[in-house]
Amino acid sequence: YLVVCGQLALSEPAFALPFGPRPEVFIPLMLVIGVFCSWLGALCWNEASQRLPTVLVGPLIVFEILAGLAYTFLLRQAWPPLLTLAGIVCLIAGVVYAMRIKPQPVV
Repeated sequence: YLVVCGQLALSEPAFALPFGPRPEVFIPLMLVIGVFCSWLGALCWNEASQRLPTVLVGPLIVFEILAGLAYTFLLRQAWPPLLTLAGIVCLIAGVVYAMRIKPQPVV
């Protein structure tokens, strides 16, 4: 990365790397967004894990993976390969199966 940035800086000085044409805006904005999103995500996860039963919280982790995959393939504007689709189906089937199991009361 550093080699490519250096080469581009030498060959095309107008090419703004790595922070774009306005780094004084980009860097603080990315720091604020990164900290805020991490903090908000952790806050929401903590609230959900305290309010929901453990049987429901476990499968929620799977949906983080599925959301990441969906976002990636939407961004690429491509369908996932067949093996990835099979994995997605297995993840969803596992969550559905886990949700159907009723916990046994401890006596």
